Amino acid sequence: MSLLLISSKKISLRVVTSYPSLFFFIFIFSYNVLGLAAVEKQQDKVWEKLFHYHQGKPLIRDKKFLFTLDEKNLSSFSVSSERSFWENTFSQANISSLICRFPARYYVWSKGEKAPENFCPALAVFLSEFDVQNVALVFSSYYAQNAASLFGHTFLRFTRLDNKGQELLDWGISYSANMKNINTLSMIYKSFFSSFQGSLEVMPYYYKVREYNDFEFRPLWSYSLKVSGSEVKFLLYHLWELSQLDIPYQYLTHNCSSLILDVLNILKPQSNFRDGLAFYHIPIDTIKVLKKEGLLKQEVQYRASLMQEWESKFRALTIQEQKIFRQFSHTLDDRELTSERLIDTALDYYDFKYGKQLVSKDSQWSELQKQKNDLLIKRSKLSKTRYEPIKSPEISPDNVHPTRRISMGILRDDLDKKLLTISYRFAYHDPMDPIEGMTSRMKINFLQPEVVLDDHMNLRLQKIELLDIASWSYSPLNSLIR
Repeated sequence: MSLLLISSKKISLRVVTSYPSLFFFIFIFSYNVLGLAAVEKQQDKVWEKLFHYHQGKPLIRDKKFLFTLDEKNLSSFSVSSERSFWENTFSQANISSLICRFPARYYVWSKGEKAPENFCPALAVFLSEFDVQNVALVFSSYYAQNAASLFGHTFLRFTRLDNKGQELLDWGISYSANMKNINTLSMIYKSFFSSFQGSLEVMPYYYKVREYNDFEFRPLWSYSLKVSGSEVKFLLYHLWELSQLDIPYQYLTHNCSSLILDVLNILKPQSNFRDGLAFYHIPIDTIKVLKKEGLLKQEVQYRASLMQEWESKFRALTIQEQKIFRQFSHTLDDRELTSERLIDTALDYYDFKYGKQLVSKDSQWSELQKQKNDLLIKRSKLSKTRYEPIKSPEISPDNVHPTRRISMGILRDDLDKKLLTISYRFAYHDPMDPIEGMTSRMKINFLQPEVVLDDHMNLRLQKIELLDIASWSYSPLNSLIR
């Protein structure tokens, strides 16, 4: 095989020794070119996820987040243009302030070789609070008393550095809507046709436990994520970027759970997590996506609610002790509470029945607060008592039935004519569905239209249910709870 080599000075003919040598040269050259192209394509995907870009449009439409964005012409936004802007910017000097605002972008630009916290003391202080080896996705179960939490809530729990094994000392990072001073009509309108003002917040995990576990009686499920230390730090970089923004919260399309899903997508940029979601989605849908993508570890940690803890203690009392406790629940007179188990049951009762009053600064609750403190002093003089932990349900929420359902049936009208009924349910559960994976016995039907088709093929809307909620849980302790 001959190969003609041309230089600027002369033309020469050189004989290559064999075909294998040429093929080896072509293979090595092609491998390097294709390898570089693959790396570049991978980098494009990382930038795409950092910009929260999906199906041809940015999901966060803020000039403070995307500097090349034209807010009046969203379709003109280009990932490559935005990326070029940042690559050119990071190549310049004296850009510490921008590195501090966008550490994840700087980390990607440097190909992981430069630590942005070296240029940003505030970021370094923030990162020093975290043990970057562990992070979990926490699902707070459904809460029918609050429309914003009707379908549950998800947030991230990061292990706090030197938490001494105390989970309550960890950090929670959550995205939520600001619904203060919003009336019912405004909430309905914004849920379907507009958005709420939303933001990320970082707070001690025990705040979230107090809110969900204690005040709202909601069990918590923690799903540990399959991540490395460098990936946890990368997540924190990106969450730092988002924490400086007001991010519009859309109840059905860009909610607490889908934003967290978008954040976690930077760990697997070659996948598009949102492709596994319907346009309208609820928190449990995103957990199923993460499970399918292999990002969840097999073990799931369960934390029972305060009411469950109290019920367990109450049922362990003797019949005579239960009578004494029922009397206490009416008068809050603790003179008859003499045993450790009775006092522990009463303390839990104080916490779940009067949780908000006990932390109130209003003077009308000072006597109630003193009563509980006196009972705590009384309890401190007695010995410790060990209680069996509440067992986790056998099936976790990620294994619950699909949220959407299409139903068909036959009915007869007043004239004895047969009609075909077709209904669609957006979410979420009623008695016709399996109960496995549900954390409470309730009915939540949301956005359920029903149409009928007669024998002349005439189609009409029979009804549409915006929201239908019911609970059929019964406990003999209900009289104590009210």
